[in-house]
Amino acid sequence: MKKQLGLTNLEVRGEHELEDMSTNDSSLLGRIDITLKFGRQFGDEDDYIAIECKRVGAGGAYSVLNGRYVSEGVARFVNGQYAVGHAWGFMLGYVLSLPVDQVVDTIGTRLCKDYGKDAELIPRVCHQDALIIKVGRLVQQSGHIIGLCHLFVDMTPAA
Repeated sequence: MKKQLGLTNLEVRGEHELEDMSTNDSSLLGRIDITLKFGRQFGDEDDYIAIECKRVGAGGAYSVLNGRYVSEGVARFVNGQYAVGHAWGFMLGYVLSLPVDQVVDTIGTRLCKDYGKDAELIPRVCHQDALIIKVGRLVQQSGHIIGLCHLFVDMTPAA
């Protein structure tokens, strides 16, 4: 698909291992679900676009997944596992049960509770293939402020 679209300056990697280069043993920081690199980023291991993916859904049956979206997904951007010092990071929510507004409200409330008012989800122009797109800001452990874009896509079972 990349060749068909002429995107030869784009590298897409799935489940990419990130190493902590500050230690002598190169310990593993984590496995980011998707990374993107544009031509200008080639050759710099620390320069990438990070996309963390989590399943979410509306209703009580999905509360654990929605909690993990924040505690195991968003937290990795805050604690320095992913995208340290980057301007942006991305969360991709696979919505297993609609309505999406219920999912986003639940996640948004948890984000503000855990990370403060700046983490509030603000609507953005939506792409035709997304249910909703929102953005918020987070303070990383280093004190750096990162924008986090939340994209939610429909993964409900076909009727």
